[in-house]
Amino acid sequence: MVDPTVVSQYLAAFDRLVRETFEPSAPRRTRSTRITTRPLPGINFILDLEHEVTQHLARLGDHPALGAMTNTAMARRLIQEAFLQEYLVTCRFIDTIAPLLSKRFPDPLRESVHRYFAEEIGHETFERENCLRLGLTPQHIDDARPLLLHLAFVDILTVLARESPISFFCASMFTEGLIGSHDSLVSLALQALPNESELVRGISEHAELNEEIDHRGVGRDWMSRVLIVDETVQHEVSEMLAYLAELNWRMWQQLVRFVTAGTS
Repeated sequence: MVDPTVVSQYLAAFDRLVRETFEPSAPRRTRSTRITTRPLPGINFILDLEHEVTQHLARLGDHPALGAMTNTAMARRLIQEAFLQEYLVTCRFIDTIAPLLSKRFPDPLRESVHRYFAEEIGHETFERENCLRLGLTPQHIDDARPLLLHLAFVDILTVLARESPISFFCASMFTEGLIGSHDSLVSLALQALPNESELVRGISEHAELNEEIDHRGVGRDWMSRVLIVDETVQHEVSEMLAYLAELNWRMWQQLVRFVTAGTS
């Protein structure tokens, strides 16, 4: 029932992960320092986490892609690969939401989750069009495989949706973007391709659609319907968000290394 290619891909990913645990850069670089003292309403909790995530990202340092942007040829290749990986993640994104659909949430929360699932169906079409606009061929797109951490990211989200819905709700700041942040893939594309405004305008359509239906605020919407988050759950979710912040930073770092190796 599983494609042999997928089995091979996961075995190779597991092998790489084991080997990379022995690299000097493997140890964790950021962890939650949030002090949990009392139960909180869900909306207060996610607002606290948004603030802490900005601190995690600051501790991790500059965005890994910024240095690559000084090389024009590499910048274009980086943006192409970033959008290609975005497409591959988006192809499986509704799978990450699916475990939430069978949860017996209160009706307002259940309706919001189901609406989000319905709105996300088919979004990979936008991402594929972006890849084509950036000059990738249909064959190149079809033959592409997710990078190691992008592969892991999708599966981590799927597990969170099944085992820790509140973690998944709060993780929306990584899947949809942190409210108030302008550090997005589209903004990086604009920086990398400053003289191609029509191209950037075309690839920003998906982002504009998400703005229209307020997907960046979906985590706050969900958490506003969670009446209380106890101290134990707060601690677990805070640790998970610190982990996801570093994972996202390392995903970009891995992407830059991949592109650098391919252009050297």
